[in-house]
Amino acid sequence: FIFNTRRAPFDDIRVRQALNLVFDFDWVNKNFFYNAYNQIDSFFPNTDLARVIPAAEPTDLREKRRAASALLTEAGWIIKDGKRVNADTLAPMQFDIILDNPADEKLALSLIRALQKMGITANVRVLDSAAYRGRMNDYDFDMTLSFWNSTLSPGTEQYLYWSCEAAKTPAQWNYAGICDPEIDALAKAIPTAKTRAELVQYTQKLDEKLWSGQYFIPLYYNTQDYVAYWK
Repeated sequence: FIFNTRRAPFDDIRVRQALNLVFDFDWVNKNFFYNAYNQIDSFFPNTDLARVIPAAEPTDLREKRRAASALLTEAGWIIKDGKRVNADTLAPMQFDIILDNPADEKLALSLIRALQKMGITANVRVLDSAAYRGRMNDYDFDMTLSFWNSTLSPGTEQYLYWSCEAAKTPAQWNYAGICDPEIDALAKAIPTAKTRAELVQYTQKLDEKLWSGQYFIPLYYNTQDYVAYWK
């Protein structure tokens, strides 16, 4: 799930952190995927390009919800009459999640149910391919579900995914609206790396920087790679 940080309330990292905390990945994995997956912890999982993963944090959902509520309150979103509202304007926190694949609706609905427990209203809208692509090209959305393709040899596409220039240019791939000079520098450095060691170093740093910005609610990946061959 990708936050569009060009828009409130997702321009506040505390809100993004809070929504990350309340998403119940374990429930989704168990009920939809028979515990077949792990939650994504890198843009380059299962490779030497992945950032150094810190030790796992406690996963008690009640503790996570309490932490999320504290973050939202700190960011100016309080509970009034059971709804999460802006402390100044009393406007409710509500947003849309746009999709182009009906099969993804169950994932969005699981997030929506988790948000309801925090007093947050979210709605899911499944669009046809043309309408969805038009909204994405114009960055006209609150949240969406999408992905980025990367290889074991990342290159110039990283600048198109994450740079300030891409965030301001329609029809690029910086859906989250990320704009950070350090990320720009790392994205430019990756295709100019002289050695594999340099490439790994730059990519790991980029991965870490992207993750620290809380621009996404990570979903799932398979920890195994499958190879088919004819014997």
